[in-house]
Amino acid sequence: MKAIAVEGCSFKYTITVATPNYSVQDPSGGQITAPPSPKVKAEGKGVYKNGCSFQATLIAPPTNVGGAVTPTDLTINGNFNSTAMNTKADGTLVLLKGDKTAAMTASFTDTNSASGVTVPVVVTVIAEIDDPGQEKVKAN
Repeated sequence: MKAIAVEGCSFKYTITVATPNYSVQDPSGGQITAPPSPKVKAEGKGVYKNGCSFQATLIAPPTNVGGAVTPTDLTINGNFNSTAMNTKADGTLVLLKGDKTAAMTASFTDTNSASGVTVPVVVTVIAEIDDPGQEKVKAN
């Protein structure tokens, strides 16, 4: 049994940078943008359901070719996929601790204006519910 995710839950991230020698920091401002259930609550907070939309901001990685990386930040969007088997809120499976988004992809460009070298920097992010916002109400 895992804790059901509610308003105020937090995330951890798996980040893959496809371009060698680049890295990015964890996204900032990560949040579920879909409203929680207005009817079903755990510890007084609305629960989140399968398919909830997620949004965060990725800050551009440092340049490796001595130029400028554009854009300076990107908004990434995705949706959470529930692993719950039986427990529903408003007819939809609830989100649980450990549930993840589908992979979200962002692309930056690192350009050295002096040499003309342009490097595409492709980043893939998966958000995972790390702290569900409550621990008393659990489901499977």
